[in-house]
Amino acid sequence: MARTVWTSFKEALGWDRIPNSLHGFFYDWLPLRSHNYQINLYMLSVVLWCLWIIRNKMSIEKVLPGSSNEAFYKIFTFLLQK
Repeated sequence: MARTVWTSFKEALGWDRIPNSLHGFFYDWLPLRSHNYQINLYMLSVVLWCLWIIRNKMSIEKVLPGSSNEAFYKIFTFLLQK
């Protein structure tokens, strides 16, 4: 599911590749002093938070999501709340 989410963001945001580490996020996708730094940092935080919530639900409550659409719904709900 996480791979689907990151692939979708890659396509939507025009990335040339999906970051595969925290180093990749901060140096390739989220360089300091970029003009969209705060927006990208907020989006990164929301995506990570939503994936973390889904992961905890799967591992602690043993509840599997029906599809990756649930992840997108959570992400967009959080993004729209700001």
